[in-house]
Amino acid sequence: MAHGGSETKTTVIGNGVDLGFFVDQPRDDAFADSLGVKSKVVAAYVGTHGVAHGLDVILDATEILRDRDDIVFLTAGDGAERKLSRHKN
Repeated sequence: MAHGGSETKTTVIGNGVDLGFFVDQPRDDAFADSLGVKSKVVAAYVGTHGVAHGLDVILDATEILRDRDDIVFLTAGDGAERKLSRHKN
């Protein structure tokens, strides 16, 4: 290694997901209804809510689309920005 590290002591973990883990499934209307999103477009962000993730774009979009009752935004995850987004509602 160029900076003196040992290749036997180094592990690279790629950033991403194994898409094979996810499979297409039919819409679960009962679950969608329990969330109040049945028959709505769901825009979702799932991941870390950090400074580097640009979640302000989602907050801006919610403001622009505030009057559209056919679109809902769902976020799932945690991080430094998650606490901030809870207070902007």
